[in-house]
Amino acid sequence: MASLTPVKERETLIVADIDDYDRPGAFSVPFKRALFLALDTFINRLGVTAFNIAIYVPPLGETSEAWRGFPITARLVDRGRPEAAHSDVSAMELYAASVINADPFRLADALRESFAQAT
Repeated sequence: MASLTPVKERETLIVADIDDYDRPGAFSVPFKRALFLALDTFINRLGVTAFNIAIYVPPLGETSEAWRGFPITARLVDRGRPEAAHSDVSAMELYAASVINADPFRLADALRESFAQAT
């Protein structure tokens, strides 16, 4: 899903169930497919050339807390064009307000089209 309150350009979240909680690092096929489609949209539809991905999973080892039901979550952000002086993270974004130039509704439309074509 495209974030309507992005911290960085084209922030996208993917949330999926875990198939096997005994192997939380083993990503499900639907999660891998959604991640591929989102990255394909970034690169081939939106022209993104630099991005970051963070993937959150339950702890890989034993814990005293119950983690059943915790989903796999991926967060993707566009870092901007590497050759542009104004791209990437700045002090303004770290200490004040996010600077967003990309329309989150355009991102949502591009992701929706990619996922619709894939089904």
